[in-house]
Amino acid sequence: MGVWASGSQFAGYDYVQASEPPNPEEGETWYDIEANRAGVYTGTQWAEMTVTDHGQLAGITDSAHHNPVSVEGPLRLSSGQVLDLAAADGLTLDADGQLRVASNAVTPSMLNFDPATQTELDSHTSDTTNPHNVSDDQTGAATALNNHAGDADAHHPQYTDSDAQNAVGDVSVTTADVEGSRSFNTQYTNNTGGPIFVHAVAEVSDTADTMQMDADVNGFRLSYFDDSISAGAGLIRRPMQFYVPAGDTYEVGVSVSGDSPSLAYWHEQQIGLS
Repeated sequence: MGVWASGSQFAGYDYVQASEPPNPEEGETWYDIEANRAGVYTGTQWAEMTVTDHGQLAGITDSAHHNPVSVEGPLRLSSGQVLDLAAADGLTLDADGQLRVASNAVTPSMLNFDPATQTELDSHTSDTTNPHNVSDDQTGAATALNNHAGDADAHHPQYTDSDAQNAVGDVSVTTADVEGSRSFNTQYTNNTGGPIFVHAVAEVSDTADTMQMDADVNGFRLSYFDDSISAGAGLIRRPMQFYVPAGDTYEVGVSVSGDSPSLAYWHEQQIGLS
């Protein structure tokens, strides 16, 4: 008796080995571990029990098996349970198994192409619906062209000077005397919603020695001067003028040695369109 493989996947065989068992008895079984096949000894020879080909199954055909997959659409199962592709007209599989359009396979009839007849070609230039070669004898086309300038739906009317003036409107300037609410060396914000023009005047007596004045908008110095005051000059006034964009901060700075400056007046003009 050969190797007995109890408790393994080879359990039930009398012999489990690569070489043919010597002196087997009728009915004994042998599993060839190298050939991966099994047999039973008939008393004269080994009869193979391993099924390696469908033809070894007597009385069982391909139709006796379940289909390996469920298919729909362009996929189908051909005879012998072979998965196949149902290609539409004009399509084919090339030698690499790629789906492509076969040469000369697509015809005008497949494209539902409607070629022009000779009669349609001969009458093309006299057809009033022909978009080419529009002439006066094509009544419909000529009428449409003649009425085009007066057709309000065909285009926008020509723009006139009055249209431009009405669109732009008038420039408005509103002047306010605000010195009662303004001081030198103080920052303010333009909250008018539009640009303003600031005109501020500082006043000192001739007892002053020097006078410095500057305008600051959003942290940028826009204008600056430095004066020496002459004795006997009387009352001295110095103006400062500048624009301030909407939302920006602004400040008029004044520094005087020998006297205290006063605010003569402070005007702000708001500029807008109406």
